[in-house]
Amino acid sequence: METFEMIAMGTALVLMFGDIGAKVAATQLIARMNHQVSHVSQARQEVLGRLKAAQSQKAVAERNQQQTLSKKVKIEKKTSRLKKELTELKGNDELRKQRSGIRKVE
Repeated sequence: METFEMIAMGTALVLMFGDIGAKVAATQLIARMNHQVSHVSQARQEVLGRLKAAQSQKAVAERNQQQTLSKKVKIEKKTSRLKKELTELKGNDELRKQRSGIRKVE
């Protein structure tokens, strides 16, 4: 029996060292994965920051474009109104010239 006990003890000892080795390997794998996860998380936060900055720049550009378009519409309305006034004034001026021409002839 002594030989059987020695073999069993040796096997138990080998299995214990194997278990310790597996725990060490698993701990190293977990530490490496945690490092990769933290690295990916930092990269994600950086990308999200860039995205937020790009979105705010886009919003500012769109707001500026809307303001420019509204100013353009206002200027076009004012231009058309002034053109109408100018044609009315030219018409009035023509009438005055005709009236004064008629008065001079008489």
